[in-house]
Amino acid sequence: MALSNQYKAKPISKTKQKAKEPDMVDTEIVFLEGSLHQGDPSTIKVGFTTTILGNLSFRSGPQNMVQENQAKLRRLLGGASILILNSRHSLTINTSSKSGFEPPRARQVALGDNSLGSFVNQPVFTPPDTDFVRQSRDGFDGLFLVGHHPGLYILSPTADCVTLLFHHPQTNSIGAVHVGLWAALHGFGGAAVRAWKEFSIPPAELKIWLSPCIRSCYQVSQSSVWKMIPPQIQEQYPLSNGRINLDQIIIQQLIANGVNPDQVNDCGICTSCAPNLFSNFRGGANGDRSLVGRFGSFIGYTN
Repeated sequence: MALSNQYKAKPISKTKQKAKEPDMVDTEIVFLEGSLHQGDPSTIKVGFTTTILGNLSFRSGPQNMVQENQAKLRRLLGGASILILNSRHSLTINTSSKSGFEPPRARQVALGDNSLGSFVNQPVFTPPDTDFVRQSRDGFDGLFLVGHHPGLYILSPTADCVTLLFHHPQTNSIGAVHVGLWAALHGFGGAAVRAWKEFSIPPAELKIWLSPCIRSCYQVSQSSVWKMIPPQIQEQYPLSNGRINLDQIIIQQLIANGVNPDQVNDCGICTSCAPNLFSNFRGGANGDRSLVGRFGSFIGYTN
């Protein structure tokens, strides 16, 4: 389903609109770019699922149910293969510059400068025995596929955190990066942009989408994560009535690192304001975090 005008990305200078549940009833998948309609000339597909499709993470549901939901998503995406991030707030991005699928290797992204760490030797995806869904074995928070990888999607399951979806049209490169509160306050959004420079991809040429996430209603003053943030970092992000605007912090990091503001596309949807459509920890599942599933944000090429 294509995104209605009400949900299309707004310029970042304008007030964002929160999701209104009736407009998305019975919608399992929403496209921010492209569609699966016959005759659509776009080969790049960008979008997200809702809880109507179901939980996409093995962390928070029976394995057989998650597998069924992943299989359904794959059918909705035309049978494409899917690489799924297993995000663990690790501040690690993985990269692959091979043509076709080659198990990516993990890189630790440095937050304070432009350098990147060393590759981890083991592949981060378990060897697939089918052409189905490849689930990350080790925890990492981003994946870049540099060069054209037709028929291959990246999926980032989240609840309230932000997924950044990257596209470099000149090289057909794509990427997805998971950014939570800890990562955002440590500059991970900007570090992700700098990581593209290793592949001679200028930040100004990147097109970026922000997924649905918790927004200005994010109450962090009593959060255990906030309490672990060093005071010198907390001082850089003053709270408003105990709340923080996670998406705006990340957008500022993107622009500060050279991304063209006109290429930052934010859907403006708040997961906390639409708990029946999006997984969220703050108020979802009657407050029981163990019951919270994950919706998914995706990017990929059909051919």
